[in-house]
Formats: sequence, C-alpha cells, structure tokens
Amino acid sequence: TTDGIYGVEGNHDNHVELFAVMEKYGMVPLSNNGVCVRDGLFVAGVEDLWNREPDVAKATRAADDGDFVLLLSHNPDVTMKQNTDNADLILSGHTHGGYVTLFGLFAPALVWSNDITEYGDDFMSGWAKSRDGTDIYISNGTGYFEATPRVFARPQVILLALRTTAN
Repeated sequence: TTDGIYGVEGNHDNHVELFAVMEKYGMVPLSNNGVCVRDGLFVAGVEDLWNREPDVAKATRAADDGDFVLLLSHNPDVTMKQNTDNADLILSGHTHGGYVTLFGLFAPALVWSNDITEYGDDFMSGWAKSRDGTDIYISNGTGYFEATPRVFARPQVILLALRTTAN
C-alpha cells in the first residue's frame, strides 16, 4: 500500500507543465503547501528558490502539533535562509552530488560550486543540518545538466523508511 507520491519543482522545471503531468499520473505537487498523509504524518513542499518564492512557514502551517513533518525542498539553501523549526526531516537535491568532483569533494576550479549552493561541501550530498539544526538529506538525484558529465558524483535514488517508535 502507498500513501501517495509527492513532489516539488526544481530549478530547471516549468512548474505549470510539471504539476499538470504529475496530477495526470496521480501524483501530488506541493507548492508552499502540505498535506496530512496519515495520522501523525504531514508532507510539505516549497517552491524553487531560484525561480519562485519558497515559504517554509506557509508550507508547514496546516500541520497539527505532534505531526512528523517531512519537508521537500529542491534546493537545500532554503533551509539556511528560512526557519525550519516546524520540520522534522528535510529532503533536498539540486546539487547533483557536486556533479564534477575530485574524489567526492567539490572542485571549484572544475565546476561552478558556488553557483550550485552557497554552502559548499555542506550541501553537496548526504546528511546535513539546517540553520535551525533540522536534519536534511541531500540526494545526488538522477538528472543531468546539458552535456555536463558526472565525475565522482554517481546518480542515486534514495529509499528512506520512516518508522514510529513505541512511547
């Protein structure tokens, strides 16, 4: 059984076209809003930082006290610019694992790392923290940009299992 498929736009997406296709195939686009997926689980998503106006507070506003709030933000830099206290876990992408790296470390001479993220290696890939200390997971994703090859930044699909614990 599934609780649905939810998503947000990225910086290379036309959100109007993307959201229409998502809805056609039964997916739920999130654009500075969220939904209660099941009792105790709220999924929220924000608009893209580069193209529109992400608003974490607005996206998480409808969550009930005590809900686990999963926030989707394509660009992890949002989490350093806005309060994320209302989120319990943030999922991001955008940086493609650095795209071109030297053995997994950003290679500023080879790639526009400051144009990808203002926070360098902190938001390249894997676990990080928001300005407020909320856990973030940044995926390399599967996409590519024009003809730029991935070097030491393999594409990835991440599977996370959320489980409740007995009180």
